[in-house]
Amino acid sequence: MYVTEAYGLRTAVVAYDLQTGERVWQHKLGLINGSDASYMAIAGEQVVVRINAGDFNEFYALNMENGRQEVRQRQEAYPVFLLEKEPPRLYEVVATGVRMTQTGFWQQELNSCGIVPQVYQEALLLRLLALNRYTGDLLWQLDVPVLSNVALNDAGVAFVLTTDGLLRAVQVRSGHTAGFVQFGTPLAPVETAVYYVAAQDDVAAVYTGDSGQMFAFRYAPMVP
Repeated sequence: MYVTEAYGLRTAVVAYDLQTGERVWQHKLGLINGSDASYMAIAGEQVVVRINAGDFNEFYALNMENGRQEVRQRQEAYPVFLLEKEPPRLYEVVATGVRMTQTGFWQQELNSCGIVPQVYQEALLLRLLALNRYTGDLLWQLDVPVLSNVALNDAGVAFVLTTDGLLRAVQVRSGHTAGFVQFGTPLAPVETAVYYVAAQDDVAAVYTGDSGQMFAFRYAPMVP
């Protein structure tokens, strides 16, 4: 188990053994005048931590086994959603879009509103838009207003509810709509309504908060 704890006037990442409760390692972060962890996640075999205090803003990547520092970046530290080791690539959600650094560099300016991309093979999926994760090039984009989150299954099919009343099944690599379910009349965004989609294997579930109902569908690609 990995947690952040106050260590004097600094912040520390601490690993505990869940079976015994014993501390396995501790790594101290931040400035002498104090800092706070605002983001922590597991990325591959590393613990990624973002800390900030006032104008101070940076992230660390620590080895999960021993807490050894492997990456540190002090300027423009943003939430990290993917970290690759061979070759080293760091993927972040920045204020204006998405970028990759370390081995090479690209930054794609998007009106992503802080959406964290989902990863499938070489594609980064941001709602109904996909980027090549290695070059940042746009792979495809569907200009349809989205009502719900986007649920991605292991086969690379994204399920999403759009304002035209469709639950769409979109192939992440191509952007092709491989199936859909018509919910009837177009759905308008409602401030108090919550629309949520989940997917596992070939089953997609939709929760429509305005009606308090949930629907489940089995997905089968449309035959051309």
